[in-house]
Amino acid sequence: MGLAHSAVLELSGITENTNDAAGGIIVKAENGELTGILKDNAQNMIFELIPVSSLGENIDLLRKVMDFLLPKALHRLFILMEILMFSRRQETSISSK
Repeated sequence: MGLAHSAVLELSGITENTNDAAGGIIVKAENGELTGILKDNAQNMIFELIPVSSLGENIDLLRKVMDFLLPKALHRLFILMEILMFSRRQETSISSK
């Protein structure tokens, strides 16, 4: 199931009068208005609008995502390590009393 913005529906030619795709459903409200929900094969009606990216573009995008996420993940990992070390120090000091 997918959700499409009204502009995407318009660009793809999907209107209130568009029939369901074979093996898919264009979900409409009771009054016939488009909801933007496309089920199963109906999603294929908008996929052709998505430009195909090259392997190089995908690798570049993956690198950008990793560059963005890695520092955040490492920061959280260091915080977790600090919490664990503090907890162990507390356990050690309590058990030694």
